[in-house]
Amino acid sequence: MEDVDAAAVKDRSGYRKESMRSFVIGDVHGCAQELGALLGKLDREDAGARLVFVGDLFTKGPEPEGVVEELLARRVEGRELVLVCGNHEIKLRKHLRRAVDRPREEHESNHAETVHALRDSGLLHEALELVEEAMCQVTYAIPGERCTVVHGGIDPTLGLALTPDAHKVTVKSEEDERDWWWDYDGRDGLIVVGHKPFREPVRVPSPDQRRGRPIVVNVDTGCAYGGMLTAYEPSADRFLTVPSQQALQPWFMGRRQSSPEMAAPRAASDARDRKLSG
Repeated sequence: MEDVDAAAVKDRSGYRKESMRSFVIGDVHGCAQELGALLGKLDREDAGARLVFVGDLFTKGPEPEGVVEELLARRVEGRELVLVCGNHEIKLRKHLRRAVDRPREEHESNHAETVHALRDSGLLHEALELVEEAMCQVTYAIPGERCTVVHGGIDPTLGLALTPDAHKVTVKSEEDERDWWWDYDGRDGLIVVGHKPFREPVRVPSPDQRRGRPIVVNVDTGCAYGGMLTAYEPSADRFLTVPSQQALQPWFMGRRQSSPEMAAPRAASDARDRKLSG
């Protein structure tokens, strides 16, 4: 994986309206149909809410060009969009740059399908601009909330401020390893991440349980693998989801967080409000 470009990493938070509601949206991964459905749902909730994307916007799924179009359409409407850097933005940027600089060159890479779809739709430049915008935002502190959005997570022994940017974007435990969030004590407030997909959102409660509020939330629910696309509203501790239209991958069928410490918050689905079980 490429290193995070230190010159491109800047925190541009701190100038947002604190009274605005915010929704954090999990890894979209090129699933434009599901993104459109989720954004429609969020529009019905609050058409002026801030939309914070946790990263990995375009790769893997079938319609990266549709994701670009959805984001640009919301910008035209005047919506506030925040794009946080995912590991796939870092990987994709060099391929998009090459396709822009050498339009006649045949592109071969593990991101070739994404690049070809964007090129064929005439959206290479727009996608590159969005990717480079995300590269400038490794962390995002939601105004008015003690809540930070980052793609992968932190080193709980170092804390948010001292964790290297590359670690924040890429940290992910293997299947037989303990996830970092079970060793986090909440000192930096709520941290909302994506990057590691589960069939349901992960919600890690405060160790003392006094307030019943989470200290970590993972909103990557595997939309590209047949799961669902999830948004989280930190102020209300509430999930909203839409089902994936992609084929359910066999390896993803059993991907649930197994820790007994996990709690289930309020949630909303397309069919009805429901509880998310562990």
